[in-house]
Amino acid sequence: MVVVAAFLGLFAVAPPIDAAATSAGSPTSSSAAPPAPAQKGGQLPEGAANARARFNEGDFAGALAAADAVDASFRAGPAFSTDETAWMAWADAHITRALALHRLGRDADADVALLDVAAVRPSYAPDRSFVPPKVVARFEELRDGLIGGATAALTIVVDGGGGLVLDGRARGPGTIDVVPGTHFVGVSGGAAPCGEAVVVTGARTVKLAGVPGAPIVAAVDDHGAGNAASVAADDGPPWLWIGIGTGAVAVAATAAVVVAVVAGRGEAPGNAGGITVAVDTSRLDPP
Repeated sequence: MVVVAAFLGLFAVAPPIDAAATSAGSPTSSSAAPPAPAQKGGQLPEGAANARARFNEGDFAGALAAADAVDASFRAGPAFSTDETAWMAWADAHITRALALHRLGRDADADVALLDVAAVRPSYAPDRSFVPPKVVARFEELRDGLIGGATAALTIVVDGGGGLVLDGRARGPGTIDVVPGTHFVGVSGGAAPCGEAVVVTGARTVKLAGVPGAPIVAAVDDHGAGNAASVAADDGPPWLWIGIGTGAVAVAATAAVVVAVVAGRGEAPGNAGGITVAVDTSRLDPP
């Protein structure tokens, strides 16, 4: 809150923006570089939208077929990448799959589809404008049961170059605690995403072939169970960049500003005639 208040205060004293100068030199002008091309898996949102459209038309078998097509395309590559757009499209299509299965009287299969999403994206929130409240509640019930239950130790070994991607997130090889379910493990660094879907019900070891010629990514702390201290250390706010960013805003505002990161109750340095931004990191440390 201190940092946010400091930023708001600095913007309040910033001089008006010169519209002519902005149009001439802003990166948002026509001279800006074109956006990067879409990553592989960019077609998945269209497939997810098609599944939803068929469901809305009452074509539940067609919605199921469209959702299954998204799942097949997802498993052919994007599932082993960090392409979040593809991951969210797959999750949306899988929720539609669950809805179609429910309408077709296959409630047990619908629960499996909901669990598939909860196992790899526990923070996923179904679209309440499309998903009925009962299905949202069922998804949350199944998800809470998963994350509140026992975990399983998944040991992943990458034999050679490349890095590990687990459920769309870059990780370090080693042993990672996961909830039971299907997880997607892949190796980054190659021309195309590759890996395998792994069903985890208990302790399991998976060995993946590395990418020839790619650098070996060393194992990093995976923040597994019992490692709360390292999580607290790594997940803290980026104080250096907060300071640099605040200083940049200060320069733009033509104000004399001193940014001080105060570790404890120490006094901030003096800055006569200017503005001092003091951040007491001791109050923001995680428990």
